[in-house]
Amino acid sequence: MSETIDTDVTGTDAEATPGRRRATFHTLRVSEVRPLAAGSVGVTFLVPAGLAGDYDYAPGQYVALRAQIDGQEVRRSYSICAEPVRGQVKVAIKKTLGGVFSTWANENLKVGD
Repeated sequence: MSETIDTDVTGTDAEATPGRRRATFHTLRVSEVRPLAAGSVGVTFLVPAGLAGDYDYAPGQYVALRAQIDGQEVRRSYSICAEPVRGQVKVAIKKTLGGVFSTWANENLKVGD
């Protein structure tokens, strides 16, 4: 299990857009895990003030999440599912059959991770 989730709000493209900083992962803490519907959870991450500018987002953007699960690095991208709020990012994660990250998040992720 992972004690933290690493996030990257701009994606993990191999090439950065000209004039734009290359995306990097940051370790963020989970502030809320809330059941949304059968087999899905809403996960809210706290964004430290020093990283707030990196997490300015617009509707339709996604966040790449990275975690160590059973000794393997697993990365998945999820759409941001809340209006922009300085200091937090929220995603919805639906558990999918055979989905390593989605199953782990729905069954094991907790506040403080």
